[in-house]
Amino acid sequence: NRAYNDRSGVTADFNINLLSRIRSEMDCDINPDIFSHSAFYNPALNRIEMHLKAEHEHSFDLAGHKINLRQNETIHTENSYKYNLDMISELLAKSGYDLIQQWQDKNGYFALLYLKAKKTI
Repeated sequence: NRAYNDRSGVTADFNINLLSRIRSEMDCDINPDIFSHSAFYNPALNRIEMHLKAEHEHSFDLAGHKINLRQNETIHTENSYKYNLDMISELLAKSGYDLIQQWQDKNGYFALLYLKAKKTI
């Protein structure tokens, strides 16, 4: 949670910058200043979700489409999935990779995996 809601606001700035990029690169009249950053863990889907929340009602044009947001409505900007080693084993079995070696931190929070593609015929 702290990584996605850091005190210095780096992640929030990164997330809100998406709106500035959309505004400048897609000739959109969205106002980034009315949005706030929201990030939380969704346990049902094993992922961190990042959203931009409209602090009040806002309308903008994007590529000829009128978009209307209600107060507190969000734009879902990112998912960061979290996997345990059992889930990774299932993914590897379906994906054509073999696990060669793995390293984990002492708490088991993070893992680094060395994978090798299976040979195809």
